[in-house]
Amino acid sequence: RTAASAGVTVESVINDHYNAIGGVNTISKLKGVARTGSIEMGGGMTLNFVHTANYKKGRRGAHTSFSISGQEVVTNVVTDNGGYSVQMGPRSPTEGNELAIAQWEELDPTYLLNTSGLGLKTELLGVEQLNGKSYHVVKLHKEGVINLTCYFDKMSKMLSSTKAITESENEGTMVVTTK
Repeated sequence: RTAASAGVTVESVINDHYNAIGGVNTISKLKGVARTGSIEMGGGMTLNFVHTANYKKGRRGAHTSFSISGQEVVTNVVTDNGGYSVQMGPRSPTEGNELAIAQWEELDPTYLLNTSGLGLKTELLGVEQLNGKSYHVVKLHKEGVINLTCYFDKMSKMLSSTKAITESENEGTMVVTTK
């Protein structure tokens, strides 16, 4: 990893991303999005996921399903009023920091511009070469709450992928990668 060019900041990288995908005003008018990705867990297990979000006023909500070999094993739902998770059986509420982060990330298409409300620290880690491309690497974190690393393609200016790392005593370390 190398240092970013002089004058490049977290704010400039994030603003460049939103400008590259149509501008904040346009993105703010989105009615919804869909994302796919995978989660690598201990023991070499990989979960695939499909995420859909609805940004319509009064009806904001997100649904994420996780599957192994096409079999859905976990469903997460978050709305302005709360959230829950179903893991092959009982339904569990999503609460506290986990709910706040889920609502921040999943219910607002311009969430990267709104980090201070949650007390997230942002840091420009520099430039990293991956698969022949250069990326500005930005970290968003809050101890015990979130550790999110974002990779912004230097050429297109767009967010290319994210990597979230969570650790818990019960579940160990989990890495979630989205593209």
